[in-house]
Amino acid sequence: MSKNAVAILLILGLYIWLTKKRVKAQSAPRRLPQPPEKPKIKNPAQQPGPRRNLNGFLAALRQRESNNNYGARRRNKNGRLSQYWGAYQLGTAARKDINENASWEDFKNSPAIQDAAARRWVKILRRRVNGRKVIRDAIKAGTVRGETFDESRAVAMVHHTGLAALGRWISGGERAKDGLGTRTVEFTRGLENFNLKEPSV
Repeated sequence: MSKNAVAILLILGLYIWLTKKRVKAQSAPRRLPQPPEKPKIKNPAQQPGPRRNLNGFLAALRQRESNNNYGARRRNKNGRLSQYWGAYQLGTAARKDINENASWEDFKNSPAIQDAAARRWVKILRRRVNGRKVIRDAIKAGTVRGETFDESRAVAMVHHTGLAALGRWISGGERAKDGLGTRTVEFTRGLENFNLKEPSV
């Protein structure tokens, strides 16, 4: 066999081998790129959610009170505008306690005024709930009548229906409700476990 014939056979063999390899590669199932795995959440406490500090508490409170509406002001049954103003629904007595003298027009148009007012209000409410032994004892116990109870829940309850109503609920189980018929126990669920101390700057 001539050298040319040997060379042709080698080239032909190489061509056949490459063709088979290419066909095999094309027929193999393609592996699609997989998205990166999401980190597993080990327990409910790791679930994403609002920050559990004063800012988070205020955000949760105004969401419940007004759906985050800084211009909120309902009308009473007689058609008059309510005494409860803004995102946090601060009433006349609350605004007086925190020395908030802004007019309704200025108040409704300034989230900064309202947020600062709410912070002052929470500070006063913290002093009030911690100044009552029956409330301090309930906070220390951690539950009242099957409800999770701590300082932030106590503050939310006093904001909603007052200090006396909270004392009656702890002592005798009386469930207060606001002027719209919303019971304080139901309104404040989820407002516990917040640290209400002012964040350090």
